[in-house]
Parts: sequence; structure tokens; C-alpha cells
Amino acid sequence: MRSRIRKRRFAVWLAAACAAAALVNAPAATAADPGENPGDHKVHPDVVAATTDRPADFFVLLRSRADLAAARDIGGHGDRVRFVYEAVRADAQRTQADLLRELGERGVRATPFWIANAVKVTGDRALVADIAARDEVVSILPDRELALVDPVRKEPAGGVQGVEWNVEQVRAPEVWNTFGDRGEGVVVGTIDTGAQFDHPAIARRYRGAERPGTLDHAYSWFDPSRVCGSPSVVPCDNIGHGTHVLGTILGDDGAGNQVGVAPGATWIAAKGCETTGCSTTALLAAGQWMLAPTDFDGANPRPDLAPHVVNNSWAGPPGDPLFREVVRTWVAAGIFPVFAAGNIGSACGSAQSPGDYPESYAVGAHDAGGAIASFSSRGPSAFGVVKPDVVAPGVNVRSSVPGGGYAYYDGTSMATPHVTATVALAWSVSHALVGDVAATRELLDAAARPVDDVGCGGVGEHNNVWGHGRLDAFEVVSRAPKGPVGTLTGVVHSGGQPLVGARVRVEGPVGRTVATDSVGGYQLRLPVGRYRLTIGKFGHLDHTADVEVRENESTAHDADLAVAPRHTVSGHVRDEAGTPLPGARVSFPGTPLPTAVADKTGSYVVADVPQGHYDAVAEGGDCLLPARAHVEVEGDTTVDFALPAKSDAHGHVCSPTASKWVSAGTVLPLSGWEGATQVALPFPVNLYGQSYRTAQVNVNGYLNFTPSAAGRPLNTPIPHGDEPNTAVYAFWDDLVVDAAASVRSEVVGTAPDRAFVVEWRNVTFPGTPHLRVGFEVVLHENGPIVVQYQGIDDDPVERGASATVGVENEAGTDALQYSADRPVLGDATAVVFRVPGTGYVRGTVTDANDGKPVAGATVTAVRDGAEDQVVTTDQDGVYQVRARVGDVRLRFAARDYGAEEATARVEAEHAITVRDATLRTGRLEARPAALEIVVPPGQSRTRTVTLANTGTAELSWQVKEAGASTTTRAAPRELPDTTDARTTRGLPGSEVAATAPPAPVLRSWTATGVQAGWGVGYRDGPWISDQGGARNAHYTDDGVLDKLHAAPWAGYWVGDMAYVPSQGLMCQNNIGGDNGIHCWNPDTGEVVDRITGPHPWNGGDKRALAHRPDDDTFYVAGWEGVVYRVKGLSHPDRGAVVGRCVAADPNISGLGWNSAFGVLWAATNSSSDTIYALNPDTCQVLKTLGAPDNAPWTGAGLETDDAGRLWVVSQGSPTTVYQLDGGVPDFTDAPWLRISPETGALSPGGSARFDVRVDATGLAPGVYGATAIVVSTTGRTRTVAIPIKVVVPAHQVALNSGGTPHVDAAGDTWALDRAYAPGGHGFLDDGRSRVVSTTRPIAGTDEQRLYRNLREGAYEYRFDGVPNGVYAVELKFAELGRTRPNSRLFDVIAEDRLLLPAVDVVGAVGRLTAMDRTVHVEVTDGQLNLRLVDRRGAPIVNAIRVTHRPDLTG
Repeated sequence: MRSRIRKRRFAVWLAAACAAAALVNAPAATAADPGENPGDHKVHPDVVAATTDRPADFFVLLRSRADLAAARDIGGHGDRVRFVYEAVRADAQRTQADLLRELGERGVRATPFWIANAVKVTGDRALVADIAARDEVVSILPDRELALVDPVRKEPAGGVQGVEWNVEQVRAPEVWNTFGDRGEGVVVGTIDTGAQFDHPAIARRYRGAERPGTLDHAYSWFDPSRVCGSPSVVPCDNIGHGTHVLGTILGDDGAGNQVGVAPGATWIAAKGCETTGCSTTALLAAGQWMLAPTDFDGANPRPDLAPHVVNNSWAGPPGDPLFREVVRTWVAAGIFPVFAAGNIGSACGSAQSPGDYPESYAVGAHDAGGAIASFSSRGPSAFGVVKPDVVAPGVNVRSSVPGGGYAYYDGTSMATPHVTATVALAWSVSHALVGDVAATRELLDAAARPVDDVGCGGVGEHNNVWGHGRLDAFEVVSRAPKGPVGTLTGVVHSGGQPLVGARVRVEGPVGRTVATDSVGGYQLRLPVGRYRLTIGKFGHLDHTADVEVRENESTAHDADLAVAPRHTVSGHVRDEAGTPLPGARVSFPGTPLPTAVADKTGSYVVADVPQGHYDAVAEGGDCLLPARAHVEVEGDTTVDFALPAKSDAHGHVCSPTASKWVSAGTVLPLSGWEGATQVALPFPVNLYGQSYRTAQVNVNGYLNFTPSAAGRPLNTPIPHGDEPNTAVYAFWDDLVVDAAASVRSEVVGTAPDRAFVVEWRNVTFPGTPHLRVGFEVVLHENGPIVVQYQGIDDDPVERGASATVGVENEAGTDALQYSADRPVLGDATAVVFRVPGTGYVRGTVTDANDGKPVAGATVTAVRDGAEDQVVTTDQDGVYQVRARVGDVRLRFAARDYGAEEATARVEAEHAITVRDATLRTGRLEARPAALEIVVPPGQSRTRTVTLANTGTAELSWQVKEAGASTTTRAAPRELPDTTDARTTRGLPGSEVAATAPPAPVLRSWTATGVQAGWGVGYRDGPWISDQGGARNAHYTDDGVLDKLHAAPWAGYWVGDMAYVPSQGLMCQNNIGGDNGIHCWNPDTGEVVDRITGPHPWNGGDKRALAHRPDDDTFYVAGWEGVVYRVKGLSHPDRGAVVGRCVAADPNISGLGWNSAFGVLWAATNSSSDTIYALNPDTCQVLKTLGAPDNAPWTGAGLETDDAGRLWVVSQGSPTTVYQLDGGVPDFTDAPWLRISPETGALSPGGSARFDVRVDATGLAPGVYGATAIVVSTTGRTRTVAIPIKVVVPAHQVALNSGGTPHVDAAGDTWALDRAYAPGGHGFLDDGRSRVVSTTRPIAGTDEQRLYRNLREGAYEYRFDGVPNGVYAVELKFAELGRTRPNSRLFDVIAEDRLLLPAVDVVGAVGRLTAMDRTVHVEVTDGQLNLRLVDRRGAPIVNAIRVTHRPDLTG
């Protein structure tokens, strides 16, 4: 064996966590404000939030309360409980009837709870409002689940230690020895994490095993969430807390481990806490069951079997009232409620609910030295009373834990069972106290040893630290009213010899059970009365008699037990299918009979079985549930067993299978003590109702299918709420992959019969390299999952003594555990997990418009009219559902797609049926894609945008304005060489004022393995580039490092990244070197393509990169502020510039493209590290976000993920990665812009128009911008962004050369042509020009009046009084005569620059056809000169417009 730090056998401290307490932090009801809906004041704010945009679960509390005053006068525990049960249940049924009827009529799911007169409802905000308006409703509270809080300390404990210190300190042994009282006849209930019912310390006191040799869990075990099986017919404890608590109440294994205070008491248990949390539903159901235990189906309630005292070692926030009605009901029924005070420390007022209720008895904790525990919660209570009530040992408490062992725990959870057991001792010895909760409280209080500490208020003997003081069980029992008593004694023989260890049981006014001593003697001190005496021992016939105990007298009754005749019990052990189970074991619990092992035919024989009644148990391995049979042996008896398969709630079963070992070839990048790596799955793998295409392989012997924050070397039983979840645990233990070991993968077979294998080869354990194991997970394409083993030797550790094996769901609430911490594995062991009677339906969901996959579509399998399973398509549109053999109806749906339905048939178990689906949706196109409108001051212009639905379904649309502002054209920043610079500090313009609040941070984590982060990419989790190491690291969304690729191609370092889905490549800027874009395989890091120069954009280093998949272009930027749009890998002229703009903030460090809104996100490195959403064409700011941290000059890369969230990296120490909610562009109305209409709908093939009207009244000359964002109900591209650029010129002149004044279709005025006069504008011709006109139509234009007249022979147009600046000169030409090509040639010269050489209109476009040309010139002297210089023939012009362009430079 080895010595190492083992997983802490972890009893979760339930006292701050369970969801019953979580239900409510309900404020007191107040009067509704004017304008509120009726009943709004009854609704908890968390319910409002939860139901705002979707249905949610909530609890409705009704006002009525049953009158239970008469209960106090009813004698007898069972009768009193029955009265309370019937009264409370009747009141709830009466007052809930109308509400339940209405909910049923509306098809609303509702679960009533009579214990608190509450109804759990699933509904939306409208339903909440309707319910709240009802008079009988007092409040509506949220359904929550709180995480369990660990005991403050947990530590394994070995060895037999006799009576534990804490048991001695409360003086329990004095009670046993003085009064002969160990709690007999008292039933204790626990609401906790369950119990290992057969743990030696507690097994003999379980009510379900009360009759020797028999087991009956009905009415003694309740698991409302079915964590321990479906149905849950056998107790379990997947956390350990409940078993530890029960041990402290009554634990005694008979072999020296005396850990319990009342070892004669009997226990039952309800599993109110599923894992590391307690659901509200489970806690209410458990509280209800304690008042009236039921069978496994929750039916046939038996209030006469209710416990006398209930231990609750869990708690929630202070002042939480929900469970108060449950506690009041228990008290009315005479059930004593004991609660932990809480573990949240020394602050005053920290006592937690329900322990802080006046009706609850709350327990704090002290240590062995008598000092208050630092973690023990203090009062005063939120309900105005002193808390705790008493303090008991709660530090270093040794008790039982699952697996048959013991452990030390610290916590008020550990102190509470001391009080529960003390009540059992008192009620066992004092019949008058049973059910008298008030008198028992007074007795506990008066018997406590007071400690004066008024630090949190109270008085010396009753304060908010110690309550009434330290618990003293002996003083409690001594003071208990006992009434007249006598003694029953006797000696038991058999064949004249004393019979040692015979069981002596009396039933009457009280119940007691003792065993005979070494001379066969027994003695019982009992209240006076008549009793039924039964004496028995294995191998002997029972002796029964009626005896009477008289006051202060000793009644003697001896017995001589006859030896029972012996017979043979035999039979067969099979599974439910009738298959024999060789090696199955048949035993008779509670007897010394040997365990029989079935032969190869499943036959077994047990000889020499004494006559009597027994419960025989057959067990057939770790994949089958035990079967039990009550056997009456009066002669040779045949008993056959059929063992049911062990299963989880989802339906998984397991079974042994033949090992078919696969030696995997691909070595995965895993080594050392910890670590995980992501692997792509060659086919979909289904686990617990969802389908996966990737998995994380962990060093510690498991693979999981959803990201987890970190690997866990220390295993737990499953299910367990802590990570990892959604996992296959082949050998979950603390493992090491050293130089002699490896983890490998392999794909074998051909579709659809492939298998994916992950092999852990020759792995070892910390500190014990001589121990080695090999094991593997085999994921079969058709569903089964196999775990198999080789190289397993006899050492228990190699055989799984500290490992977990099984499968578990995503929430950690359902699992099929094969083994946990048991040495059951061997060489060639192989176990298959499967869901019997099921196969797969697989397919691809595509868009009817483009034929491409639809990611994120939901596929619902419907059986018998009800939803059976819902899965989501992956990024390739692939889904896979597990379905029962036979027909299954499939419903396909996705946001803004029309739903489709289809039927698929699964022919046989493990068969795969392919059923593809095509979803219809609208597709919106807008023309033009951008608007540039020139509007002179004081005028207005209107342009029209046409929308068309080219898709296959109707769509609706709405136009919104965003980013309205005045645009100041920024000039590129001149920079020195900044190739090796990591920040802009010291550069002009790097001091940027912070103008926006920080972006909402969704998650953040430190980038482990990265020295200095910069670039960000995203593909199945973020990639982060490392400046310091020239490498790229991949993480899960939660920050688990799973890949690290070197980048030897880097110049100075590697920059920002962008994923190109069409190529499956991650592309990245090279900072230095060729300053190109290098694209590499995400799986290997190998560069497979690149874009290098020379290009205008890569003359200097560019740090920022984004990819636009709709047209395969990149956006590239650096610290000069220019954003270039360049062609991507699929273009023949890759790297060519498509467009560019200059950002107002030039300090760009990262870029990311949001396809949904057509927005370019930019991160910056400056004194504020501001993040911007930009119009990709104009660099106009659409939204501004502040940096997620407060460290200046730490901004770096940026990327968007598939959901449009932002990922940014901060260069701070350490490198920190943030996921941000970028939201949508800020929609703002521009006062100079009006859009009409703003909404509409389009059928497939339909079109619509909206007008964009710009009014320049009051606008100064300049450039204005906005973006019209058309939001549509289309599945693929939900928004279309139309940039609107408005130019208000300082000067504009438009002339209709040779024609008359004209207003064109755009609303622009063209003036009458005129000869030049100084101070004005016009043509110069030395009197030689002429006007030529035609009435014939001009092709290529709708503006006929601008082209049917021309001026021929003018040599110049001159414009005086022109403000200096850049001007657009628009020239319109049309040849109206019979001129031939090359017969009229002329040059156009503006401001002494030749701009249009050898203009040949006919040669360019032909006769009677419009030709437009625009040139840009800069005016510096207040006069614009446009010369028309003839080469051959006289120059012509039809119209001229000169417009100042403040948006351009010369």
C-alpha cells in the first residue's frame, strides 16, 4: 500500500446551503403602490427576475393554516401525529383546490405540498401576476438551490478508539450505566444526504433492519429526487454527511467504535440534499415525509411511523421564513426539531434559518477544551430571540463515513446530533416527556452548563454565543420525570448452559432491547406495567412470555431456549432476463450463516439453516441491484432470485463484457500530475440527453464533455454536484503520467461502427511509482461506452480502492456508479454502460436558403405526445438523439426559422437512423448597401432603400438608427518604429479620457502558461498569444489550458488572431518579419497558408486582426489608426485592399467582427484602454465600452465568440482574460435624420422600401454620419447595417450646360448655364461656343434633361469665391450628334492638373449615351478653374457640379 493525501471524506456542511432555506429571503408584505398590479407586493423580486422572459419554477404560499390547538391534548405519539397530519392535509386540500383546478385547466405544471400549504408552479410572469392577485395567496417565493458548505474541517480517522471524547464530554456513558438507557424505543429521523445503511456503526439500529435477518426499506428511507436509484429503494449517501451525523447520534459497531450518544435509538432517513446542494422541492418533500412516512412511491402514508425527533444539520440565510410552517407542524405533532445554528462565523446575528426560528432548537459548537468554535454562528436571531439554544461538541468529532470507515469533521452539523441523541435518551427513559416539545426544551435549557459571554447580547446564563450553555445529557436524563419504575432480570440458558449474546426485547409502556452478558444474564430498569418479552438467538427457537414490572420491585424471568432444527436452503440466481449469474452471492444478513456462491448454472446451496424467519439477500456484482426474499424455513426450502439491473434516472445500465483491448497510437499532450487536453470526436457522442463533438481528457483518469474549471485529482462518489461533470470516469484517482507512461487516442472501425479510444497507458500514483495501471474508455459510435483495464495487480490501489468508476450527467445530479473506493477492478475487467432498448437518430439541419448548416437548432424527440429529449445542433448543424426502438417524432426548430417535423424509425437497439432536416427562413437584402448624401445647408434630401426577401419564409423588419454623430475626419498618425513596443505610452494621442463605464464582465481568469498575453482568437474556447514566448495557448471558456503551440515563424512576436471557418484555420498577425498574416492548423499549430506583401497595409507592423466570413475579408489595423479591409485566402488577389478608414482613437490593439450586427469591435491600448464598436466602412463609433480593469496601457487583443460576446486580454500582471457582454450598438436618433416607414413584413420574394430623409437645416458645413440598422426575423443574418454618410458642403454649384434650370430626382437643383463674370461662375469661350440639343432619348440615365443639351466649344469653366478645400467635380457627357469614335478628343484639366486625358465620349460609351466622370481637386486660392482643352474637335460638356467635400483631403 502507499501513503498519500487522500480525498477528504467529505460531509458537506449542509448548514448554509440547502434550497428550502434558499427559497425565501421574502420581504414582508407591504401595501401595493398606486399603479401596481394587484398582488405585486406578494411577489419576491427574484421571481419577477426569473420569469421576465421565460417560464420558471416558483412557490405559492397560501394564507390558510389548520387549527392544531387540540393536538396537545391527544395522548400517544401515533395518534397525535395522525391528528396533525389529517388536519394539515385537509386544510391544504381545501384551500389549494381552486388554485390547482385553475392551473390544471391552463395546462400548468403544479406540485402541492400540504406540510406548508404551498404549491410549486412552473409559469411565466403573466401567470405569476394572475396567481398573486388571488386573495388566498400570501406570497410567491423563488425556487432556489444553494451550494452546500463543507464542514470546517474533514480528516480521515482510522483504528478502534472506544468511546469518543465528545460522547464522554456530554456524559452519555453515565446515562447508559446509571439508567440502563441508550435511547431504546425512540425513532430518530434525519434530513440530510442519506446514509450508508449497512455501515457497521449504524446498521443494527436501522428501522428497516429491525427484525433480525430482514430488510424492509419502505417507510424508513425516502429519496424524493431519486439520487440513489430509480426507483430509489435502497439508502445511499453520495456525500457522506448524513452517515457522519447518524454515527454521532447512535453509532456503535459492537467492535469498540462507540461514536454515538444514544446507541439504542432507531433511525430512519430522508435524502433532502441531493449532492452538494439541497433543492427546495426535496427539502419540503422530506419535511412532509417525516410527518407521515410513505412507501417508495410516496403513497400509503403512515403517520403512526413518524419519528420522535428530527435532526437537521443544514441551514440557509438568516431570517428565511419558508420552513417555519414545517417546523411548527412538527412541534404540534410532538416531533422535536433540532437544527444546526450555522457555520458562518463569529459575527453577531449570524444564526441561520431554520435554526433561528423561535420554534427550532438550535445548536452551536465548542471544542474539546470547552472553547466556543470560531465558526459557530451567533445570535441574536432575525426573529428576535436568543440563539443558539445550547452548544455541543463540534470540533474534531470522529464518526462514521461511507465505505465503512471513520473521519473527523468540524462544524455545527457535528454538534447538532448530540442534542438529537440527548432527546432520544430523555424520551426513552421518560414516557411522560414523549411528544412534549416545550417541556423537553425547558429540560435541555435547565440542564445545560451555562457560560457567561454577552459579546453578542443576552444575559450571563442565556446569551447569543452559548445559549443556555454546554449540553449535559446526564443532567437532562437525571432531571427527566420517570414515574414509578421497577426491574426485570433473568438468566437465559440453552441445554443447561448460559447463553451469551441472546437478544432480550420487551414491548409495552416502553420498548427496550438488551443482550445477555457473559453468564447469560440480563437486567432492564422499566416503568411499571405489563410487557411482552421475547428472547431469541440464532440457532435457537424464540421464547416469549408476558411479564409485569412493579414499582421498586425486581421481577425475575429466566428462559431455556431450545436448539432449532436445521434445514437446507437452495435455489438459482438469475438476472431479470433469466440468465444465470455464476459467482452471485447469497447471504442471510444478521446471521452467522456462510455466504453461498452460485456455480456456473447460477445454483447455490446453504446447508444447516436453523428453523426460523430470515431475509435472504442475493448479490450479483456491481451492475445489478441486490434482490431480497423473506424466507420462512420450516424444512428444506427453495428460493430463487431475479436480480434487477442497477440504473440511473436516465436509464443507463452496466454489465460485464469481454475485454477487447485497443493499443492506441496517437500520444496526447498530457504529462505530470495534472492537466487536460481537448480532443475532437470523430462522431457525435451522447451522454445524458445531449450530444457532444469534443471531450476533455484528464490526467486523472476521466474524460468529460463540458468544460470544467480545473481537473480534480481527488475523487468523490457520484453523482456529485462539484466538477467535473458530464463525464466518463474510467479510473478517477490521483494519477501521474511520468516518463514511462502516456495517454493516447485512436479511432478504429468504419462508419457507422467506429469507436474512439482513449488509453491511459502504464500510469502511476504520487509517491508510489511501483504501482502501475492501464485502462481505457471506448466510445462506440452506436452508443455503448466501455471502460476496460489491463496490467492490474493485486494491490488494492491498482484495483480501485481509491478510484471512482462510472458515468455522470452535466449537473452532477444523476449518475451510474460502478464503484467508488472499492478494490473491484482486475486485469481484463471490462464494463459496458448502455441505455437498453435505444438507438440513435442522427442528421444535419440546414438552411433552406443557402444549404449551409444551422448551428444551435433544437431537435426535440417526442414519444407518446410528450417531450422525451431535446438536443442542440453543433457548429456543423449535426444533431444526434437517443430514442427508443420504434417510431419517434422529431421537431426541428431554431430562432427565426420555421419549425419542421418528421418521423424517424429506430429499427433495433444500437441502430443509427439518419434523418436530415431543412429549415426555412427569410433572407433580407438591402439596396443600396450604403448611402452617401450631399445636402447643402438649409436644404433636405430623401433617398430610398429597397428591401427584398430572397428567402423561403416570411420575415418582419424594423429599422433603427445608431451612431449618429458629426464625423471629424482623422488623419493617420505618423509613428516611429514601434515594432517591439507593447504599449502606446509616450505616443501622440495615447492619452485618451475614459468616457464610458466598464463593460459587463461575464467571466475572467488568469491565463496560466502565458508570460505576456496579447492576441485573442476564438475556436471552441479562446486562444491567447504570448508575446514573451512566441507561442499560442488554447483554453476552455472557463480558463483550463489544453493546448500550447509554438510559433517559430514569428518576427518579434505574435499578434492578434481571427478564425477563418471556411478554411478551418486560425490566422494571426506577425509583428515584425514579413508583417504578414499567418494561418495555422489549430490542432497542430503548423502554418499552412499566409498572406504577405508588399501591400499598403503591411508596410509596418499591424497588431490587430479580424475576419469577416461573409465575403472572406480581413480587417487589419495598427497604431497609426488606419483600419484596412483586405481580401482573404479564397481570393486570387489575396491581400488586396478593399477599403480603409481612419479611427478617431488610433491606438488599436485588437479587432473582432460581429456578423449579427455588421459591427467591427476594436480594443485599444491607451491610458483608458477603451473598447469601441465601429462602423466597418467609416470607422464611426457606434458604441463605447470602458476597459474591464483599471490598469492603463494594458489593452491588447480582442475577438468575438459564436454568441457575439467579446473576449479581451489585459497585459497586466498576471495576464488576465475577460469575457464581456458587448451588447448591441447603442440605438440613438439623429435630429437631422428621419426614416419612414420603420417597420414592415415581407413574404418570400417580396420587397419594400423605406425613405431616408436628411434635413440640413441648422447644420454647419461638415460631415455627419449614422447607421441604419435593419433588424429582421431572419435566421442567418438578423441585421443589415447601412452606413449613412451625409456631407454638408460649404459651397456647391450645379450647372445644366446648354439647358434650362432643372431639379433632378434626388432633389438637387441644376442652374441655367451662363457666361463667366468676375465674382461669379460660368464658361469662357471667346464667343465661339454653341448649344447643341436633341429630343431623342439618352441611354443610361433617368435624368434626360441633363443630357439632351450640351455646350460645345467652351474652353474653361471658372468658379470664383470658392472656399479653399477639396472639391468633387462631377462632369456629365453625352454625344448628341453623329460624331465617330476618335473624332472628338479633349483633356480635362482642373487646378492645373490633368485629370481626364483624351476624353472620347463616343469611343467610351457610344452616341446618345450618358457618361459620368468625377474628379477631385484641391482649391487653395479661392478660385476653381476647370479647363477643357481640345485635341481633335471641340470639347463638350452636358452638366457640371462642383461640391465642397469636407470629408476628403487633397
